[in-house]
Amino acid sequence: AEEFGAVAPDASSMVLLVGSGSFPMTLLNLAARTGASARGIDIDPEALELGRKVVAQLGESLDIELLGERIEQLDFLAEITHIVFSSTVSVKYELLHQLHALTRDDVVVAMRFGDGLKSLFNYPLQPVDPDLWHCSAMIRQPEQVFDIALYTKTRTRMESN
Repeated sequence: AEEFGAVAPDASSMVLLVGSGSFPMTLLNLAARTGASARGIDIDPEALELGRKVVAQLGESLDIELLGERIEQLDFLAEITHIVFSSTVSVKYELLHQLHALTRDDVVVAMRFGDGLKSLFNYPLQPVDPDLWHCSAMIRQPEQVFDIALYTKTRTRMESN
């Protein structure tokens, strides 16, 4: 939940983790600490199978679901309040661009990345279309393997007046 700073999820939130992997600790922590609904997607069927076993063992009472669908196939995107991109998703910036038209105006995106030495374990930060997304915060984590860029949708001049 700290990943989102002042806009952290709460019990009324729905969180999507892109690249949930075989040990979806982010979803387990978020759901347990905040009561939020949590969904994870991953393209690796083996990771999904293992992740589902982990959730069944550690989070059976939590509202967590792991899916193998691609982003555009998800029928609940309009309900998502928070999105976390795993730092190991190679196409995360293409997906971010695609999500702009599919998500609510107040969605908050935590993009995990790694620059410099951290790029050994993560995909680096990339520029985004400033007409679509605004980097509202940069969270540097010297003790962690990745850093986080927080994105919100860019408001047009007309919307902000």
